[in-house]
Amino acid sequence: MAEEHRIHLIFFRHGIAADRETFVGNDSDRPLTAEGVAKTSKIAEKLAPLYPPSIVITSELVRAKETADLIVEAADQVDKKARRFETSCLNPEGTWSPWVEYLSHKVLPQVEAEDGEDSNIYLTGHEPNISEFFARYIRAAEDSITFKKAGVGIIRLESADKGRMLALLTPKLVLNL
Repeated sequence: MAEEHRIHLIFFRHGIAADRETFVGNDSDRPLTAEGVAKTSKIAEKLAPLYPPSIVITSELVRAKETADLIVEAADQVDKKARRFETSCLNPEGTWSPWVEYLSHKVLPQVEAEDGEDSNIYLTGHEPNISEFFARYIRAAEDSITFKKAGVGIIRLESADKGRMLALLTPKLVLNL
């Protein structure tokens, strides 16, 4: 009997970014700070052996794209080649229905089982929608969950719009794994 192919969504809020009050420029261009890069990289390195990234989907904002790049680098360290995509669905103003449609039509058709290997799809994004999307997947109140910067939530996908929560972790918890 073949093993069940599981698909996990790993929600990963972007790391610590430049302060929005003091940053000169467009908010979408705010990068991760040196501390944000260091901490996010360590978290990605802790997660990669446990949930090797298959696909990394990021918002179009610089801080989320930098977070996604760190996840892809961590995947390389565990000999996994992660494909990386950008979508406005994960931008701060992104909403649920376009995200579910994107996942259904653009991402899930690309996910194929390889020797029973699980598919781990990382999502890098922002508050409030990363928490709202996570809550919607597990059928919790949309305002009941808040991700810290570089916080992680993991669900096992049951359908494009439903999942079962496996973990909700603060950065500190991940670093202590």
